[in-house]
Amino acid sequence: MSASRDAKGRKHPLADVTGSLEHYCPDVSRLPYLRHDELDPDGQKVWDSIVRTRGEQFVNEQGGLVGPFNAFVHAPDVGGRLASLGAALRFGTSIGRRLTEVAIITVGARWKAEFEWWAHAQMAREHWVPDAVVDAIGRGEDPPFVADDERAVYVVACQLTQTGQLGQDAYDAARQFLGDTGMVELVSLRVLHPRIVPTERLCCASSVRCPADVGELCSRCRVTWLRLYRFKTP
Repeated sequence: MSASRDAKGRKHPLADVTGSLEHYCPDVSRLPYLRHDELDPDGQKVWDSIVRTRGEQFVNEQGGLVGPFNAFVHAPDVGGRLASLGAALRFGTSIGRRLTEVAIITVGARWKAEFEWWAHAQMAREHWVPDAVVDAIGRGEDPPFVADDERAVYVVACQLTQTGQLGQDAYDAARQFLGDTGMVELVSLRVLHPRIVPTERLCCASSVRCPADVGELCSRCRVTWLRLYRFKTP
């Protein structure tokens, strides 16, 4: 039986995700990294909020913010609102971090969002999502869920990401665990993260998608990108 199909031969919702999402390289950026001391007061306010809520690990060796956060401080009026919404949906909902991370990595895997995966796969493990579940989601395979609430959240995220629709059975199953408020919060998570991915493409390594740009990557990343996007290795 193929890993991309279930016991009944049905195609898995994330079967089209190819390659590994385990390796993220923040070294390539189309936008210059801005240090805290290079920002105006609005930019510094956004920076401080991001580091306060996410941690110092998102500051790179050049003194800039990695992932989409570098773009946020380039345009602080927009970036500040996106950062605040992201923090509210991660830390201020009724869902709880374990289920929140299941939803985020499911969306991240579908969109091949390497920064999202790099950051949130770690967080999912830290919040007790089993390694086997995280790894299977990254590979586009059916995760071996033990917890019914994790499977319910995963199915909702898969359906909304793949088709933009949510079946009644999936809705009812998730609502049993989350309630009405939690369902609104879960759908909001699904809406937010695909909006952030294009910003990530703009500013970090995951934006390097054409053969002309692949040469800018470090050797390890270059092999990974060529394999992920099916370019021929020289």
